[in-house]
Amino acid sequence: MIDAPPTQSPAKSSLRKTRIKVTLYLALVTGTAVVCGPFLLRSPHDVTGPVRSAMTGRPAAATPEPTTVKETDPTGAGATERAKAAALVYLDELRADHLHSAYGRQCAKLHARFSESDYIAIQAAQQFGRRIHSYTVVKTDLMQRDGSTAADVTLRVTDPVNPRPFTLHLVVEAGEWKVCE
Repeated sequence: MIDAPPTQSPAKSSLRKTRIKVTLYLALVTGTAVVCGPFLLRSPHDVTGPVRSAMTGRPAAATPEPTTVKETDPTGAGATERAKAAALVYLDELRADHLHSAYGRQCAKLHARFSESDYIAIQAAQQFGRRIHSYTVVKTDLMQRDGSTAADVTLRVTDPVNPRPFTLHLVVEAGEWKVCE
């Protein structure tokens, strides 16, 4: 008598077919995601490519609204808020990689120490603006120095390289708050 080869039970055969179908489906979905994923995640402006900074070659951030913080009464009401606003505008420009504008917001003392091209080269090398994720003002102190009004704005910056608080020193020059250290 010849024995017939054992056959798989219908339940095992059905389970095996289901496993094969699921494996093929997952392979197809994964392959599609790998091939098409980068195209699906692009935004409409990526078709022509992002605008790039002429100084760094990196994609440029949105242009911040040009703001000048004029000081009519450096010791008057609201001077603290205006000094704080000037510090935040300066950091916004660093973060947006608008180094020319940031240089323009510095005092004459710093302009005498560094030319604009030196400042841009230093900032590009340090990449401080690129590391800033966010910042908050901890405190703002007004003071009189050498017969003129000054302010120290202490900020907490989320910078993975140097996460400690730091202080920007500002002075009033020609009626504007300028970063001076």
